Amino acid sequence: LFPFVGRSFEDSYIWNGSIYPMGQHGFARDMDFSLVSADPLEAEYLLEDTEETRKKYPFSFKLYSGFRLEGRKIHVTWKVENKGESEMYFMIGAHPAFRVPEGKTIYDFSFDFHKSGSLHYQSPDPDGYEEEARSGYLDIKDGTVPLTKGFFKDVLTYIFDKGQVDRLSLLADGEPYVTVECPGFPYTALWTVEETHPFVCIEPWFGRCARMPGEKRRIPDRICDRDPLTKKRKAGKDMFPIIKAEKLAENIYLMDVKAPRVARACQPGEFVIVKMDEKGERIPLTICDYDREEGTVTIVFQIVGASTYRMADLKAGDSFQDFVGPLGNPSEFVKEDIEELKKKKYLFVAGGVGTAPVYPQVKWLHEHGIDADVIIGAKNKDLIILEDKMEKVAGNLYVTTDDGSNGRKGMVTEVVKDLVQDQGKKYDVCVAIGPMIMMKFTCLLTKELGIPTIVSMNPIMVDGTGMCGACRLTVGDKVKFACVDGPEFDGHLIDFDEAMKRQQMYKTEEGRAYLRAKEGATHHGGCGHCGGDE
Repeated sequence: LFPFVGRSFEDSYIWNGSIYPMGQHGFARDMDFSLVSADPLEAEYLLEDTEETRKKYPFSFKLYSGFRLEGRKIHVTWKVENKGESEMYFMIGAHPAFRVPEGKTIYDFSFDFHKSGSLHYQSPDPDGYEEEARSGYLDIKDGTVPLTKGFFKDVLTYIFDKGQVDRLSLLADGEPYVTVECPGFPYTALWTVEETHPFVCIEPWFGRCARMPGEKRRIPDRICDRDPLTKKRKAGKDMFPIIKAEKLAENIYLMDVKAPRVARACQPGEFVIVKMDEKGERIPLTICDYDREEGTVTIVFQIVGASTYRMADLKAGDSFQDFVGPLGNPSEFVKEDIEELKKKKYLFVAGGVGTAPVYPQVKWLHEHGIDADVIIGAKNKDLIILEDKMEKVAGNLYVTTDDGSNGRKGMVTEVVKDLVQDQGKKYDVCVAIGPMIMMKFTCLLTKELGIPTIVSMNPIMVDGTGMCGACRLTVGDKVKFACVDGPEFDGHLIDFDEAMKRQQMYKTEEGRAYLRAKEGATHHGGCGHCGGDE
């Protein structure tokens, strides 16, 4: 599959202002390759651009496809060479089909994912377009999933993203019939047509078309009603109604928002971007909870500026114009084998509003039979949030306030010290989420104590899509962006002093200009806030 994997809207795409035709999965599979070399165990083929391919794909290229036999294995390699001077964008993938033996049907087989847990998948509609509503989760117990009737009925194709599946076997009578290994590939797809096809496709992909036909339909103005006095948006077509609005503490608010597609696909650790109206600011918020059956997502936010001040005035019955997500990457433990995860002891440290993103993680672990210890800290009792909810899902809950008005008196780090040094508790992983300064000192302590620590860098996000560069940070010796590479990172590798300094500088026009000049391509604008695109 080259140079496209999947199907672009209306079988076309735009490059440098021109529209080019491109069929599903590109054109390479329909063309003849020339033989470059061959021996009894190895062969290599070549496809080069032609005048006809350049009408569809305006690049000069060489595509090598190699095959090597080794015992009962076949190794497949691809090499793409850019013959031109400009950057060349492409996707590449395979479409191998494995036929079931005579006398058997596909229902005599099962899939072995070589891991247990919950795997997120996406699925195109019958026309081959990506459709967000068709995403979901495949729960895997003991590593295997039987290929029962109807497995490919509602979900025509299972596309596993983010490198979740890099090894997959088709089992017959519990024994491997065929195994596909594709380490490093971000996508693996499963496909067949149950009633007519005596084979199953296991397809490794590098890249895929992500454009949905719905984007064309979203060009007209949204249909909604407005209150002529408050200018608030009321729920209408294509809107995201607020089901519940609640004040949790001074300047801290909770909202349940009807967003079925987001609720169906989200996982702990991910975030959404909300926008109140056409002129509203894009606000990234970590997901606090979700109800897949009700189709709602819970967000918690604190008033920190004009936009969140306006947002706090919204009530049940009002709505958001945009509610985009899930964005970012889910918490790492979501991808781990459940049995291995049960052997680990987790400690969560939540500061202030950081309790909101900690809650869905602790809840997820609790639902999978894992009870974690949780520390909640705030300045005083009036700023402690979600205490009742957390108590129901935490193994042990420790509350601390600066003034001692609720629980213990002191900082969260003092509780960590007490648990580990005085009570002798041992933890395999610490997750700290809250103000930057809190995460910094928690990481300094856990490094001393030898506890690996994950932090969520959502406090520094502005645009949420990697466009503005506000959440640029140094992790080890690498530059990362919290919104697209995170928001969770190894806390012991983060340069917190640099991140906090950038956070302060980003708040002023002079500071943003300095960052653009200093960081160049890693601070490129486009968010509408920083001016980097002007």
